[in-house]
Amino acid sequence: MEDRLKLLKKFGLTSYQAKAYLTLIIMGEGDAKSISRTSGIPYAKIHSTLLSLIKDGWIITVEGRPRRYKAKPPIEIVNEKINRGIEEMKIQGERIIRELQPIYEKTGFEERSEVMILRGIGIILERTVNSIRKVNKTLRIALTGKVFKAHKELIDILLSNLKKKVDVKILLDEELKDYLEILSKYGFKGEVGGEMFGGGIIVDEDEAIILLGEILGTPMAIWSNNKVLTNIAKIYFEYLWEMRKPKS
Repeated sequence: MEDRLKLLKKFGLTSYQAKAYLTLIIMGEGDAKSISRTSGIPYAKIHSTLLSLIKDGWIITVEGRPRRYKAKPPIEIVNEKINRGIEEMKIQGERIIRELQPIYEKTGFEERSEVMILRGIGIILERTVNSIRKVNKTLRIALTGKVFKAHKELIDILLSNLKKKVDVKILLDEELKDYLEILSKYGFKGEVGGEMFGGGIIVDEDEAIILLGEILGTPMAIWSNNKVLTNIAKIYFEYLWEMRKPKS
């Protein structure tokens, strides 16, 4: 009994309200006098307690003399309270956005994201493995033999580490088009791209690796989880995908 009363009080009822509601759950229905006697609520307090429960939607009245009371089903009450709470949060949330968002945007902010310069084939491939293993939904790859000479290793990483049911699109240049047959056997969408000036990998629109080619003889790339940069990379890839060469 005490545990049930505590549960009702956690849901917002006072001690008297919890006792009255629980009593009606057990009794089915009753008049003020019987509810007072069974619950232990002083008779001087029972009418105000029952009225407050009616107002808050916990109980209803039943026609007759003397007036009788009946508990509403717990599932109905809980659903009503949840829906009312969601609606109230929505109203207050919209007010917060309306009043505070302009201040936030006017003040500006420093976005905390990472940008890394990757130097050397080893570190580029290591970062690629880490990123591909985390992919859940989408993977976009644009690859040219001229910009990234370790293309065989990268394709092997893709085939060895990629999860199933990931939406994959791969653009290759003319030099690498022989890989398309291998990729298609694994169910990946591969196409020959048009004029591509670089390469890159986009993971779930959360991370991007931009392949820069060799600079002073050292293969280099940029990795970032910055939303702006990954979005730019995504837009560029989609442009390349739309401009890809038609199949002969």
